[in-house]
Amino acid sequence: MSWYSYFLLSVPEAFILPLFLFVLFGISIRDKLKPLILFAFIHGGFAFLLSMYFENSYKPFLTFGIFFLLLVILFRFKVLKSLFLTLTAFIALGLFEVLLTLFLINVFPIDLNYAEILSNPWKRILFSYITLQIPLLILTFILLKLRIKIKLPQL
Repeated sequence: MSWYSYFLLSVPEAFILPLFLFVLFGISIRDKLKPLILFAFIHGGFAFLLSMYFENSYKPFLTFGIFFLLLVILFRFKVLKSLFLTLTAFIALGLFEVLLTLFLINVFPIDLNYAEILSNPWKRILFSYITLQIPLLILTFILLKLRIKIKLPQL
């Protein structure tokens, strides 16, 4: 993965995912904007480094753990609340990528070759924007405008 993938792929994804969670669960963004930006660069850096140097089955667990620890440390959430937010984030991440990939395959006549997407950094960035980042931003905007939120229990 190229160095610019860090700024165009990892950091935006690490910023949008907690932003979506905060809007979904009604957590104030204004109070947590600086930690959110710091979170994006730290988690994006870890995700980028793991993608570069750590290609095995433990990578999702490590990114999950880093996401969890950064929520506890930077936002000072309790452990149970951080665990719940992390699980929600990773479920949303998986659902968006899988469902939108299937949608793209069925609606548009695309010959989707994952090896080709993974080998070309620009295709990888574009695919990430189409299947995850733009739809998640649109959903976040809709949730904000319609004032839809899920009330978290006191964890």
